[in-house]
Amino acid sequence: MTELGISPCGEIVRGGERQKVGGKPWQGPRDVRNLRGEGGEHPRPTRQRPPEALLAPVEHQKAFNDAINKSLEQEAADRTGK
Repeated sequence: MTELGISPCGEIVRGGERQKVGGKPWQGPRDVRNLRGEGGEHPRPTRQRPPEALLAPVEHQKAFNDAINKSLEQEAADRTGK
């Protein structure tokens, strides 16, 4: 877990429809005490090599240059409206 949000109300999607849940919003400050995580394990993710790592350096450079050229062509087409 990297983020935790606590709210007295909110929305969920159930059966493809948005539904409000909870009560009315809190008034004033809140205190959170004795919040802790317990147990569990975090397995190390298996690292996969990105596709470009499978290319030879010359092939990687060519693919990179081709992508740059395609981007420049698209920008030129966008400017001229074609």
